[in-house]
Amino acid sequence: MVVSPYFLTYMNDGLEKYQNDDRVISIHGYVYPVKEELPETFFLKGADCWGWATWRRGWNLFNPDGQYLLDKIKKSKLEKQFNFNNSFNYVKMLHDQIKGLNDSWAIRWYASAFIANKLTLYPGRSLIQNIGLDDSGTHCGISNKYSVMLSDNFINVKTIDVRESQLAYNLFKQYFLLNFPKKTKYYLNLCISFFKKYIN
Repeated sequence: MVVSPYFLTYMNDGLEKYQNDDRVISIHGYVYPVKEELPETFFLKGADCWGWATWRRGWNLFNPDGQYLLDKIKKSKLEKQFNFNNSFNYVKMLHDQIKGLNDSWAIRWYASAFIANKLTLYPGRSLIQNIGLDDSGTHCGISNKYSVMLSDNFINVKTIDVRESQLAYNLFKQYFLLNFPKKTKYYLNLCISFFKKYIN
């Protein structure tokens, strides 16, 4: 992970501002290269793993039991929301962790925060660049889909409403749909099966 010169300032400002607000579970430094401008800072439900910080109260919510997390998501019928409106198959990633096909703590961190209905603060401009996507990273192959320009100025961590940004949610969803179409093929097939069953 390569960080912007303004990464630590943003992290510390976020940790200080939201240290007593238990609606907020973490501060995150990376954002996807979406097509439109994002707010200076914004919240999304869950948690993330590229350049992040939390408090003891936040990390205490981490549950390493992937099966428990998956069962909770399914019982609450939250699969679609967990998958960013079925734009990226995070449920499969959690399934794969349970089966031992990956050893991701990050999917369990996201799921732990998600089922606890917690929010993470993001910057409007990325402060992190992952340079392990050249096949040198432990869990990553070769990809340029995540490439970003690091922010060349400060992120102003001002007071904003502590609620999920619908704008950011939709832009992330569009990014997933554009860049990971194979991840959504399963859901398309489900829709086709549904229409064949109930309309014919």
